Amino acid sequence: MRAMAPEGECWRSTGDPGRLYSFCDNAPTDACNWLVPPGSQDAVCAACRHNGIVPDLSDPARLKAWREIEDAKHRLIYSLTRWRLPLHTRAEDGSGAWPDIQFPGR
Repeated sequence: MRAMAPEGECWRSTGDPGRLYSFCDNAPTDACNWLVPPGSQDAVCAACRHNGIVPDLSDPARLKAWREIEDAKHRLIYSLTRWRLPLHTRAEDGSGAWPDIQFPGR
């Protein structure tokens, strides 16, 4: 958690005044409140990079369900990050976060 101060279209961390952050592109839908680090080539945060499909958000019921899914996914990604587990997307390594895990029956 960081204290942030607005600076133009970006945000500056009050604890690290040399770095500017921007909100994830999913912030306007109230599905994400995470920041994108300075210099990142991604427009979305570390959690939203794992989205393979985003539903039609013009339907209020789908938007509500997507927000609930995003909340749960963000909690999971936060926990995995704290445990220092690798978080690769399919776009990054072709197989997703845990390519070496073998699930029984599959």
